[in-house]
Amino acid sequence: VLYTLDGVEWKSLGFVEKDEFGSKHFEIPIEEASEWEEISKIQIGIQSVPVIDDIAPIIYIDSVWIETEYEYTNQDGESQLANVASGITDIFGGENNEVIPKEDDYGIEEDTEEELLEDEPEEILEEELLEEEIPQEYVEPVPPSLPLSARSFSKEIVLDPRATHRCVASPFNIDISGRSPFSTDISLKKTPEEEYEIEIGGLPSGIDVTFSKNDDYLYQPGSNEDTVSLSIENEKGSRTGNFTIPIVFTEKEKKDSSVICQINIINYE
Repeated sequence: VLYTLDGVEWKSLGFVEKDEFGSKHFEIPIEEASEWEEISKIQIGIQSVPVIDDIAPIIYIDSVWIETEYEYTNQDGESQLANVASGITDIFGGENNEVIPKEDDYGIEEDTEEELLEDEPEEILEEELLEEEIPQEYVEPVPPSLPLSARSFSKEIVLDPRATHRCVASPFNIDISGRSPFSTDISLKKTPEEEYEIEIGGLPSGIDVTFSKNDDYLYQPGSNEDTVSLSIENEKGSRTGNFTIPIVFTEKEKKDSSVICQINIINYE
């Protein structure tokens, strides 16, 4: 696992052993990213390490996230701690989570309302009461925005390195920045006598990818169908970034016959 702030100099954070998947954590030195501007430049790289006969294993990442703790000042001028976990969506998808603990979670005592009133001069209280009596200008409520689509993928996939069927995305890179809807094709190589199904993997929030013919995430191509079309919807407020979307192609009724092709979606607006 490596990281960089300039995209040129990559530094190692350490290695993940086979029995550490799902629980390994690394700490980026605070002096490397102590400001928000520096944190926004962090890039994480994951590489397979050759272990047998100089062959690197193929690994499919479920999810990776960056978590940072910061201190901020609220409207009352009080310092509070918060924690932000930034999820990086991969083939199974994920969501960002923000947790802002209460101050008493950190052992900081809070003054009661009676104590606060005792500490304030009477003339200040009178001014505040007068201000409260002044009618406030009516503000038109803003209607809540529609929830973004999101898809996670948790099926167990068993890849078959000897499989003769294949799927290929063309093009591989698809830039949907500021565009919607968008369509692209997946080419299939298969045996006409066999039945197959093809399924979309996890998706980042606000970016929806379905098969054009049935508007669904799962599709069963016909015996003579060697191309399937994908529809891509880029919703307002969708996550920005560079996302690799897996497409699982499986011989029907044979769970251990899967192969995976991918499309890379770019969304920077």
